[in-house]
Amino acid sequence: MRYAFLFLFGFILMSGCTVAEESTEPESTEDKVIQVAEHQQIQVLPFQDGAGSATLVFDAGMADIIVTADGLNPDERYTIAVEGAVVFGPEENVQVRVGAIKDETLFVPNAEGELYVSMANPTRVLLQRSDMSVVIATEQGQEVMVTDRFQVNKREE
Repeated sequence: MRYAFLFLFGFILMSGCTVAEESTEPESTEDKVIQVAEHQQIQVLPFQDGAGSATLVFDAGMADIIVTADGLNPDERYTIAVEGAVVFGPEENVQVRVGAIKDETLFVPNAEGELYVSMANPTRVLLQRSDMSVVIATEQGQEVMVTDRFQVNKREE
């Protein structure tokens, strides 16, 4: 009798887990929206795979977007973009502290696969967009790192 009860309990537990897995719905894009203020605020947006981040620094009407990445292929060239807003480059608009820039908008990581790039933009460029994400993609367009989607809203003061 005890074994029958344990068997039945185990069966119920396993079928409950299966039903829970089948009924789980994916998160909507709305759940991943990050709202940030315009003035003197820092917002860190980790890449979904955890191998770096995009940091947005807002001050005096400017948004400095700092991208740090780890684990990239040193032999590959990458684009960096705030999808839905701006592409990093050309060379005179970016600061490359680790890695290098090639052909105006292509970035090459150092020998360890690390990249540190920043670019300042007027905050209004980001305010005019919604549903953005920071994306690092190969030269061929394959996304290798992406942040959760976010939106920039102006803080009411």
